Amino acid sequence: MNAGGSAARVDIRLGAGSIPDQVRRQAGRIGFEDPVDAAVQSRRHITDLPADERGGESPIAAYHKSAARTIAQGDVRLHQDHGNGQELVFVRSRPAAAGVDVNLAATVEVRNDGSVWLRAFGWPDIPTAAQTRVSPHGFKGLARFGAHEMAQEFQRGTPVDLVMLSVLATALQPGAPAPEPAGREVPEVLSTRGGELGGYLSMLEEYSLGVGAGLAYQACLHRSAVEVLSASFLGDAASSLLDMELIEEVDDELRDRLPAADRLPEAMLLPGLPASHWWWDRAK
Repeated sequence: MNAGGSAARVDIRLGAGSIPDQVRRQAGRIGFEDPVDAAVQSRRHITDLPADERGGESPIAAYHKSAARTIAQGDVRLHQDHGNGQELVFVRSRPAAAGVDVNLAATVEVRNDGSVWLRAFGWPDIPTAAQTRVSPHGFKGLARFGAHEMAQEFQRGTPVDLVMLSVLATALQPGAPAPEPAGREVPEVLSTRGGELGGYLSMLEEYSLGVGAGLAYQACLHRSAVEVLSASFLGDAASSLLDMELIEEVDDELRDRLPAADRLPEAMLLPGLPASHWWWDRAK
């Protein structure tokens, strides 16, 4: 693992066609040029990873190990001249939650002097998604994910952000039956995990404030997950379990900030959501 500061190297004299394989062989040595940036990016994007790639070690180590795996095993989705060298994007898909895959993208810079640096890793950002047509998430079929299954996931200790992806997936399944009527089970489970749910809402607020800095997808994704949770799983309990004032403030931020933000490419849009998820229309 290279957490920043020293470059991996390839032999550019062997030609552009050899670069992807050369980079793959150096995967475990490729890191960010600035060690401070390495630490910042690790902490910012650690929750982009599936749960089994997040823990067991420091966020920096786990993040860079996942990036190395993506470079070594992922598909090359972009290889182009860039600045004083070449840019490559490696993409690897992993199951993230029930009914949802995550696509991890590692952007690598190969300079003309042969040095190799990691430039970005995590969910594809807006420019990467536009160029590669790779979405951060792939929502697929769920045989069933009602209140009972959601409560079981929480009880197993599944990270709340991944459970919320499955919650959102219930609204994106063509022809799927509607979630069962909201009962007491999910509110009771959530009442014991208020800190985690509050952290999720805080992250939603942070994303809403950062849509002008390329976080429109994150803001819309989290806002839609909260909307589905509230409408389909919590019922009347939503007002006691969710900070409705914060959600209203988030909506105000999205109305103000999304029109001026970079447009989301088609690969990042989630088709099939009802009109109540208006933020996607403002982001595209």
